[in-house]
Formats: sequence, structure tokens, C-alpha cells
Amino acid sequence: MKRICLALGLSLALFSGHALAQKAWTVIAYMNGDNSLWRAALDDLNELEVTGSTAEVDVVVQIDLTSRAPFSDTRRYHVTQDPSGNSDTIVSTKVWPETGTRELDMGNPATLSDFAAWAIDAYPAERYMLVIWNHGDGWKAATPSPGTPPLKLISMDDTSGTAISISGGDLSEAMASITAHLGRKLDLVGLDACLMGLWEVDVVLEDRADYIVQSEETESEAGYDYVRLMAFLAAAPASGPRELCDSIVGESVDSVDGTLSCVETAGLAAVSSGIDEVAAQVILALPASETAILGAADGAIRFSYPENGDLYDFLARMRAATSLPPSLTEAAAMLQASIEGAVVRSEGIGSYGRTGGIAIYMPLASDPMGFDQDYREAPGALWAAHRWDEMLCSFSGVICAPDAYEPDDTADDAKPIGPEDASQPRSLYPLDDTDIAVARVWQGSRYVFTTRGSLDMYLYLISAGDFRQLAEDDDSGADKNALITWTSPFDGSVYVRAEHWGSTVGWGMETGAYTLDISWGECPQEGVPV
Repeated sequence: MKRICLALGLSLALFSGHALAQKAWTVIAYMNGDNSLWRAALDDLNELEVTGSTAEVDVVVQIDLTSRAPFSDTRRYHVTQDPSGNSDTIVSTKVWPETGTRELDMGNPATLSDFAAWAIDAYPAERYMLVIWNHGDGWKAATPSPGTPPLKLISMDDTSGTAISISGGDLSEAMASITAHLGRKLDLVGLDACLMGLWEVDVVLEDRADYIVQSEETESEAGYDYVRLMAFLAAAPASGPRELCDSIVGESVDSVDGTLSCVETAGLAAVSSGIDEVAAQVILALPASETAILGAADGAIRFSYPENGDLYDFLARMRAATSLPPSLTEAAAMLQASIEGAVVRSEGIGSYGRTGGIAIYMPLASDPMGFDQDYREAPGALWAAHRWDEMLCSFSGVICAPDAYEPDDTADDAKPIGPEDASQPRSLYPLDDTDIAVARVWQGSRYVFTTRGSLDMYLYLISAGDFRQLAEDDDSGADKNALITWTSPFDGSVYVRAEHWGSTVGWGMETGAYTLDISWGECPQEGVPV
């Protein structure tokens, strides 16, 4: 299975003498073969040489191979035509390094951005296509092993043991550097890698490219058909990125042996807005419609990583479920229309012909690993600004960022807070979550209950004997933390109910982590800890 990755590294400015005449296109191929794909990397470089650079198109490649390959260093080639056609010999001109050898870390985002900036300066063109070539991981849930990194990666470098992280923000960092150097978006980014056809990846690239070629499914090692890609550009160099993007999907879907889609990023804002609305309507429809919604989700087209489902097919299945609220099916229809507007072309082999071109993280209800916390908490999780993650966390049985005190939503499940456990790291998930703790109190003692963290919290104090409300947050809105200072008029127990402030006023709520604390003043009873 072929997957593609990103990488950045050392800032490199050396290149051989080259006339800086602007051409119609420069194709910038970042080919990380420093892994199991080294043979495929050589094959695709030879495919590029069938046409090579022309009077209107420059092709420049940075390629790195493993120690098992004919060479294992990192090289840059200005691709030229091979008179023998698709042969096994590299005939292109090596333009870097001019002498000696260099080994770059192709799993470093700086290596990717440095190469792309160098190519832009050395081979100026009206339009630029960046191909990120290597292994790729879609949103595969992290394994439960302690210390295991999440598998949301592209461009894996075996020599360095690194990869460009999507969830960690590496891809965003690299693309931001490239577009800042160019002064605008790239015209087209081709992700010649497995499982990159995700809305989550599109969100990262939305402000970095006008068009994206991506695959929802794994790709064969053959990847794109570079012979046909270069033939198209040679025959029609004046083509815009939309035409090239469309052509790659049509000409290479058989070669990747799975799926390919062309996405216009200008349409992604409407897709993300539609996702927010569908998520909001799903939350409103829960728990009454949970069975029908989960049935639609579990029945949606899945890929080699079953955590990834086709978004368009999920929406179609919800629209077909007659028991769902009209407001939800209407939101689903509108989102389908937005996907149709953003996806220029989507092709698939066999049953994948029904895919809509954009997959999304959609863990199966039957998945024993459940929701992956990294999805909403990783540094590069730009998609977490939208409501899809909150929707996933709203299904019963899904605990996002569980704390040690769950379940604690009712008085019967309340966990003790006191001298042995006076500071408790807790979390609110899903949106309507309420945490209840129980505290032992003595007459005449003063107690202080507080919350700490970024969540806007509210506290209630309730008698455990008759469920009377004894006190509530008296922080006067000074900050988001809640505060109750209270002197007990009796010996007994009280419940401390913590919830998001938005639930008290009907405003929007948030999910996340906070800390619940208890402290106390002088205790007159003998043997009671102070």
C-alpha cells in the first residue's frame, strides 16, 4: 500500500546555473523513498522522465532512498526527457548537491518547506503543483500502548525514524512556510499517498492550496500515473489547476487502484459550515434518534482504516432514515450540496464508485477502542474548532477524555471529595455532562469549593439529606472559575454539582478538562483533618 508524507529540513540554496525564465507550470515532487517504497520512487521518477521538462513546464524532484536502494542519499533532479522512454535509468540532471552526498530527514517539515522554496526560486512559473509522495496514514486511532504516538502521519523516513505529523501540526507548519515564501496559495497540491482524502486534512490545506488531489482509500505502490500527468501538461501547458486536478483523477484512478478526488478549497468553508450544522442537529436529535444515526454511520462506506467513513454516503443514509427529524435530514441535504460544490471530480474502483470524495473520522459504534482523544486535543487539530468532535462525544457510551471519577452524573454515582482527594482533575464530556461529588461536612466548619481551568464553570451545593440547594457560585463573573464559600450549619454530607456555565443560561457550552478543589477552615470537631 502506498502512502505519502511531508517533510522539511535544512535550508538549501545551492543549485546549478538555470535560466530564470518563467514557465507555465513547475511541478515540485517531494519523493520520500527512504522506506519500503524505494522501488516505487524510482519507478515514478522514470515515469516523469518519459516526457520530462519542456519549454513550458519544469519538473523538479527531491528524492531520498533507503540503504537497500542503488543510492541512499538525498538528491535533487531537474527532470529531463529519457530518449528511451520509461527505462530503468535515471537520465535527469542532478542539480543538488553539486558535489558529494547529503542525507536529509524527509520526515522533518522543514525539509519539505526548504525544498519547495528552493524550487520556487530556481524554477519560477505562473503556476505551481506540489506533490507529496510517500506513505500516508488517515485518522487511525492511536493504540492503547503507553507512549505510542498517534498515526496521523505522512512522509515516513526510515533512516531518521521520523514522519510529518498532521495531528501534531507539522504539515500545517510546512505549508504555511511554503505559501509565505510564495506570497500566495499553491495552485495544486497532490497527496500521492494513502488515506489522505479526509476533511481533516483538507482543513489543514484549505488556506495553502487552491486545489487538492487526494485518496480516501489506500493507493497501490504505482501511485499516480506520471506518464499521463506529464503528457497532459506537455500537450496543454496553459491548463489551469482545475483542469490538471480533474485530469489527474481521471487518468490515475486505475493506477492507484482505489479512489481519487479533486477538491476545490474555495468550497471547503461551506463544507465545514455544513458539518457544524449537521453536528448541531445530531446533538439535538440525541438520544431519541441515536440508533438510526449510528446505523447510518456504521453503514457508510468505510476504508482500510475503518475509523474513516465517506461523509457523503453517511449523509445519504441519514436522509434515507425516515425516523430522523426533518431539521437533521435538511441539514444533511445541504451539506451534500456543499460537498458536490467543493469536489470537482471523484472516481473510485468498484464499490468505491459511490464515494463522495471526502472522508471523515467516524469511529464505528462497535469499535472497542472508541473515540481517539488525540482527535480533539493534538496541537495540529485545526478541525477541532468545528463541532464534529463534539457531536462524536455526544453519543451515549462515548466518553471523550474520561476522568477517574466517571460515572458521576447522578447523586447515586457521586464520588467523594475531601482530605484524601481534595484536588480532582475532571472533565466535562459530552456537552451536557454534569459532574457530582459528595463531601462530608461538620457543623461550624467553613468550606471552599472552587474550579480551575479554561472551562467556564458553575457550582451548586446541595444537601444530601433532602436535596435542598444550599449555595451556588458566588464568583461574580470575575473569571471562568467557579467559587462557593460556605459554613456548614449541620453535620452530614453535601453534593457538589459542577457544570458548564452555558447550561445555566441556555448559551453555548464547551467540553474539556477542569479541576475541582475543596479546602476548609478550622474544624471544631476532634479528629477532623484541618
